[in-house]
Amino acid sequence: MKKVLLSLSGGMDSVTLLSMLLAEGASVECVNFAYGSKHGLWENVAAVEIASYYKVPLTRIDLAPLFTEIRSDLLYSGGRLPEGHYVS
Repeated sequence: MKKVLLSLSGGMDSVTLLSMLLAEGASVECVNFAYGSKHGLWENVAAVEIASYYKVPLTRIDLAPLFTEIRSDLLYSGGRLPEGHYVS
């Protein structure tokens, strides 16, 4: 049996990969990273619910202290998220 450690963000890509691996018969354990992202709360809640649904172990790793000096609008340490549409 294949053993897999999967980074489960709670988003569509990692959830799809999790379901495919389980369908193939893999033994999967998941990790989820908290890093101070403004959308991280929703992702973390989704990851917990998905891991529970698929009955796979999930370990949350808090990396937020490593990002305290980084300024990004995507992180709590940054400014407001830009709004509007982007033109290419």
